[in-house]
Amino acid sequence: MKQPNKIARAILVVLVALALMMANSNWAFAVGAWTTKTPMPAARSVAAAGVINGVLYVAGGHDGVVGGTPTLQAYNPATDTWSTLSPMPGRRYQGDGAAVISGELYLAGGWNYPDSGIPQSQLFVYNPGTNSWSSKAAMPTLSGN
Repeated sequence: MKQPNKIARAILVVLVALALMMANSNWAFAVGAWTTKTPMPAARSVAAAGVINGVLYVAGGHDGVVGGTPTLQAYNPATDTWSTLSPMPGRRYQGDGAAVISGELYLAGGWNYPDSGIPQSQLFVYNPGTNSWSSKAAMPTLSGN
């Protein structure tokens, strides 16, 4: 089995090679370029996200001031617009992950500061068809990334 530092070095070498290739050619422009779209209504970090039917859903996150937020917002690239949807049942940021399963957004664990100073075990599920959240079986232990 390879050592983790050897794997990290191999990844770094590949990234540096790609950066040099892009810097020394027009290759980067051939595959596309960044464009500015409508910004999110509120800045936040360590949020969870998933794509359902071409719409980007961004849930929770840390607002940089108070702490975790229960906010859910959706970005529709077809219209370049954001909308604020039904908030999560509780604040969440820096969770253990998000996944889209059968057209629903699943959010596991995370922190809910300032409500408490400990990680959480809840599993929240968002249904875009009903714009509603439900709670599923919690993880067996408290967990936050």
